[in-house]
Amino acid sequence: MPDQTQIHHRPPDSGEASAIQGVAVQLVTTVDRVQNEPLRLVCLMKRIESRLNKLSVPPPTEQIKTLTTKAKTLGHAIQRRLEQLHQTEETIDKRLEQLARLESCIKDLTGRFTTQIATTRKLARQPASSKKQADQTIHKASCSSQERMIWI
Repeated sequence: MPDQTQIHHRPPDSGEASAIQGVAVQLVTTVDRVQNEPLRLVCLMKRIESRLNKLSVPPPTEQIKTLTTKAKTLGHAIQRRLEQLHQTEETIDKRLEQLARLESCIKDLTGRFTTQIATTRKLARQPASSKKQADQTIHKASCSSQERMIWI
């Protein structure tokens, strides 16, 4: 009986493998872009601030505060989305583990079922074999009885 604690994965076919690889590449690219976005916003704000400092016009502090607030809000939203992606990934991993356990159980049950079918087939053949042996025994007994009767 196979060990139920081991997880057996069937190798994906080439179509599945390329689809999974494509999705993984897209996910990594998206996560990298999302992680770099707050940094880009901060750099952009610093460039704007340095340009404004070079001008003789005083910087519009209210606009800068608004942009800073929006950038922080966007950063928090990005962080929440990354956490959601991480939770989704964990859920997918758990479901894959469940599927692997299910596949293992199905293989085990298939093996047991195959064994039961083979046993049943053997048992189905036994009555015919037993009947043949009984017929032969009866025939031998009747022949020997007839021979004894002849001698009597």
